[in-house]
Amino acid sequence: MKKLLVPVILMFIFGAGCRKKEEPPTLTSILISKEWRVSFARDHSAVYTLLYSGMKFTFTADGKVKVNDGVTTYDGAWSENKNAETFTLDILSPRYELDFISDEWQVASSTYTGVNLKDNKSSATQELRFAAW
Repeated sequence: MKKLLVPVILMFIFGAGCRKKEEPPTLTSILISKEWRVSFARDHSAVYTLLYSGMKFTFTADGKVKVNDGVTTYDGAWSENKNAETFTLDILSPRYELDFISDEWQVASSTYTGVNLKDNKSSATQELRFAAW
């Protein structure tokens, strides 16, 4: 029994050390995995989160985004710059709240449950957060 136990333990130790480190998911894979809502939007000290109530954002792998407010669907485009860690959003809409978020954002963090963005200026006075729908 002891002779069998030693090789099993050694195999476990060496096998565990040979695993590849898993890469974190890309922003693209996160965004296209589900539908999103704005969970927080701030410009300086003004919070605009309520303006996005009921809006559903759907991102596709080909760089398109659709925003549905329950009545109207707005089309737009998005892109990710992995090297600069930026996210650009451009939604075609006359609505202020959609124009406000149509910008280039710095990616602060991204997971399958939420994406946190800040404006890409040094002052970082604007903030946008998406949460899974």
